[in-house]
Amino acid sequence: MSIANIEAHLEASNEAKLQDLQAQEQGGKLAGQVQLTDPSLQALVSEVMGATLNDAYPRLCGLIKRCYKARKQAQVLSQSLALSRWHNELLVLTDTPSGHAFKHLATLLADAGHIDAAIEVCDRALALGLNDGTATGFSGRKQRLQQARPS
Repeated sequence: MSIANIEAHLEASNEAKLQDLQAQEQGGKLAGQVQLTDPSLQALVSEVMGATLNDAYPRLCGLIKRCYKARKQAQVLSQSLALSRWHNELLVLTDTPSGHAFKHLATLLADAGHIDAAIEVCDRALALGLNDGTATGFSGRKQRLQQARPS
């Protein structure tokens, strides 16, 4: 390997690290937008904020799952857009995006009345080749959301 190749490799590696740090910083800013009154959910927000780069995305997926289970609470639904933005920012930190997190986000957003945002989540999941574990997958979920969209 030539010196020029080594320098190019190091530059690319440093650029990737910088992008990861910028994503983590942005993720921290977005975390500040997620305000949950349930102490156990807010504790999970703090865990995601304090996580390493490798742990931030899986921890956020855990938070999204817990919010999905608590989606009957209006306060949780009111945070669905902020959770979705945070998920989008931390998504760049993982090589293994969670189909379940996308499914839970789409449901949270739809239940909160954010149908277009839920459809965007489905589109992103489809683009990543993810499956939501249902018979019709994200394409069926997207179709149902489009039908539920107010005229």
